[in-house]
Amino acid sequence: IFATSTNTYTGNLGGIAAADAACATAGSALDGTLSWVAVLSTPSMSAAMRAPVRGSVYNRAAVPAAVATSYATMWGGAWATAVTYDESGAAVTGNVWTGTRSTGAVDRGSNAVNNHCASWTSAVGGSLGRYGSATGTTTSWSELGTQACSATGRIYCMSKTIEPLVSFSVATGTTTAGNINVTIAFPAVTTGYSKVEIRRKLGVNPPADTCLTDTLVKTYTTYTSETFVDPTATNAGANYAYTACVFDSVGRVAATSTLPVRGYSATASHVLFATLSTFTGNLGGLTGGDALCQTIGNKFDPAKTWQFVGSDSVTDAATRLVIGGGVRNVNGVLLATSEADFFDATLTAAIGMSEDGAVANGRSWTGSADTGIKKGVGLYCADWTDSTAASNGRRGRNSVTSGYLDNISTGCSTASSLYCISSTAY
Repeated sequence: IFATSTNTYTGNLGGIAAADAACATAGSALDGTLSWVAVLSTPSMSAAMRAPVRGSVYNRAAVPAAVATSYATMWGGAWATAVTYDESGAAVTGNVWTGTRSTGAVDRGSNAVNNHCASWTSAVGGSLGRYGSATGTTTSWSELGTQACSATGRIYCMSKTIEPLVSFSVATGTTTAGNINVTIAFPAVTTGYSKVEIRRKLGVNPPADTCLTDTLVKTYTTYTSETFVDPTATNAGANYAYTACVFDSVGRVAATSTLPVRGYSATASHVLFATLSTFTGNLGGLTGGDALCQTIGNKFDPAKTWQFVGSDSVTDAATRLVIGGGVRNVNGVLLATSEADFFDATLTAAIGMSEDGAVANGRSWTGSADTGIKKGVGLYCADWTDSTAASNGRRGRNSVTSGYLDNISTGCSTASSLYCISSTAY
């Protein structure tokens, strides 16, 4: 592995194929018999899949030093020694574009689409790309920071001893509750493969890239590209994430994960969660609560508008929210079948989940009765602008089916979650 001598690459590398071609050109000066790949992630493929690791990875020092000794140490968050050298063996410093976490995973940023300069096709100053340091050994080798895509840097190039998957993706299926369509494309040459496993996890977080846990969906020992329906995904409207792992005879050499995708549901439903983050009663008003929900909801689905489920002295939650279908939590559990059902003081099941699928047992600011109207007088932290203990706000309990909006009043200095709901149904 080396960092290119060229340090003037903007975030517009011409796309990932052009980045690989640049590595092939630079790598040919080192060894023209090897295949080379840019150690970059795109939204659809992680660096840990694009740059398979079999055995040790060495830098370009006069006496090459091991950067990593296996897949696990390559993508374990820190390296034994820095890359430091370019293709000619000259010592280099400075920023290196990666778009990648030190675990080899795609760096999706705060809204699931950032930090890769539009798949390495943008040099626009308003876009961002993740970069590391050519001399880094901690996580800084790949995630020192983000910079505008108009900035410049190097790229890492690594030789390949086995071909990665061409692509791996999932999409919501049709017809049957929970259906997910899984598409996998194998390279023309699969020499060195012993098996490929696909695993699935309920929720928005992907399965572990060890491919040792979570639901085993399919194992390949012959390699024909295909799209198939995952027969084991059966939760209508639930979020599922998938990981594909490539193994050789010794162990795992490459892995990549997908963004979560929703299982097919015949009935349109909004998604509701309780935030992992907690806030005092000063949300900046209802609009400030909406803004907080949007920021957090972007991590779940940036294509949706997210709203705070709250009332103030002027507006009731039941009035400001338009629910056109059912309501489910992030794992697809049906909470209510309609707007009327949601605001009838009893849910079918407790909200119970945060935006990332973690159990949420605390309380959330609402200022509301379970019927969605404002609760009493003044129980909304001065219209969500007061964070003092002298002011009070109504909170709901995340883990109950009655009292989910209307459970207890507390001082506005108390840190509490927010309920956030997608403004349109899935």
